[in-house]
Amino acid sequence: MLRRRDGYTIIEVIVSIMLTAVMVSAVFSVALTTKTGGGKADRKLLAGQAERSLTAALRSYVTADTANTAIPGPNAAANTGGATGAAGWSIHTAAVQTDSMGVGTYALAVGTHILACPAAAGADAACFLAKALRNPPFNGTIQYVVAAGSPPQVTVTVNWTEP
Repeated sequence: MLRRRDGYTIIEVIVSIMLTAVMVSAVFSVALTTKTGGGKADRKLLAGQAERSLTAALRSYVTADTANTAIPGPNAAANTGGATGAAGWSIHTAAVQTDSMGVGTYALAVGTHILACPAAAGADAACFLAKALRNPPFNGTIQYVVAAGSPPQVTVTVNWTEP
């Protein structure tokens, strides 16, 4: 007569290992998704901050009178040592922020403005787009499009690549 032994059968052991493997993979999947999602959320936050700062800065240009040489614009000191006229109303400051439309271009000139920050000392603090987003591997850019109107209609876009 066969005696019954204490312990588990091979089938029970295999089933328990399989169940454990499924549970562990589910936990790691959730942990990985949370970590990845947190990084994306941080980048979206940085992009939103850049958009808000640029929009706030552009508000000071709405009342521009670029033809009046007696009134300095918001960036007059940074651009040309206190010059008045169009250069003072440009968002382009060579040491901190460059506008693709060039030096002396009115910040709200109709068209697409692509902003860049040179690698100059002190540029990081004054640049609209955070260094963490504009440098590799994300290579972020900030641009704004000005449509004609009174007041001008501005659309700000922040782009970056996800690795």
